[in-house]
Amino acid sequence: MIRRDGIRVFPLALCFWLITPLPSSGAQTSASAGEPKDERVAGVMVIGLTRTKARIAEQPLQKYVGLLISEVDLTEAQGRIVALGILEPVSLGFTEAAEGGVYLRVEVKEKWSLIPLPMVLYSSSGELSAGAMIMDANAFGINDKFVAGGLYKTNGWLALLMYDHRFREGAPGWNGFGMYSRDIRRDTDQREAVVRERALDALTIRGGAACRFFERYSAGLSLSYHDAALGEADPYSPEADARFISLGPMVSFRQTHWDGYLLSEQSASLRYAAQIDFAGSVFHSLSFTALYEKPLVPGFRLTGKAGLRYYPQAPFLFASAPPVEILPQTYRIGHYASGALGLEKYLFKISWGTLSVLASYQFAYSHSPAFANQIDHGVTGGIRFYLSKLAIPALGLAGAYNIAKNHGLFSFSLGMSF
Repeated sequence: MIRRDGIRVFPLALCFWLITPLPSSGAQTSASAGEPKDERVAGVMVIGLTRTKARIAEQPLQKYVGLLISEVDLTEAQGRIVALGILEPVSLGFTEAAEGGVYLRVEVKEKWSLIPLPMVLYSSSGELSAGAMIMDANAFGINDKFVAGGLYKTNGWLALLMYDHRFREGAPGWNGFGMYSRDIRRDTDQREAVVRERALDALTIRGGAACRFFERYSAGLSLSYHDAALGEADPYSPEADARFISLGPMVSFRQTHWDGYLLSEQSASLRYAAQIDFAGSVFHSLSFTALYEKPLVPGFRLTGKAGLRYYPQAPFLFASAPPVEILPQTYRIGHYASGALGLEKYLFKISWGTLSVLASYQFAYSHSPAFANQIDHGVTGGIRFYLSKLAIPALGLAGAYNIAKNHGLFSFSLGMSF
């Protein structure tokens, strides 16, 4: 029998475990043993590179050149290496420079970035996808991203090709993306009950350019072509197909923080698009996303995210789902506002990566002609494994429960966000 006082103590013990700082972990940080005084950093030295160009690894650390040793935050410097996504820091410290002063010395291990990636995905709606992707997360050793491959799904197939050339200091970046799919398009309500099901062929070709300013801010412009046609629709129906060119700017903000266990991000992005239909109509869309992650103590952080989309007269072929786990991806609507607030706790680290547990409360407001005004809210929980040897953000397993609709979902994700 469990004593009542034991029941009272357990929540207190759990709270104490959550907020207790963890012992030191991650890359070792040390200063040169023979360091006579607080000298200035004359340069950066990165050890352990085989494929990555030295300038790519050194660029995030150039801000420390000219600073005194006492002014350099080695934990912050470690986080800047981690944020590249292709290197794992082993140790950071200082070593004497022949020309005077010291070098900031960083030893790293390169992650496996060229990956043939078999994929098997399953959702609670019963949809199964299997295929393979060839991904290079460090193309040409300059941290560019390349992905090519295809998936065979329960109801069709898709093929895609993508290349992303990241912007550098003083140089703009560019990207290209193409995808073709042929499948059975299923639109559902929040409980995954099918409300529309038709054969669909879709093609998307997109290109864009972006530049960075003030270190944390960026701006870009994209141009894309979209073509979607229903395979079993009345050819005279206005919903039989949709072809348009989309042009629009975007502005974004992003910064990261490393607490020795988890890489936290604060970011926001605002996009506008003018979509010109081949029939002469013009549609406008506006979208906003934000992410806020803040360590409360090392290894335990607060997480929040928000999303907003306004898409008047959106063709149902190009509607999309709110970015929350309490709603299925097959619930596609034109307008939404969503948000989530949660916690994530580091559990342990092994040579292959870091495991954490997370939970959140989420909500979403949505509107479309088919569903009118809808309000959903619920809870999510799961585990996330951040891979240290592979240049893939994370593996995740999560469950969600939509309280408003009394419906549960689960998902498995293999992170490939660029």
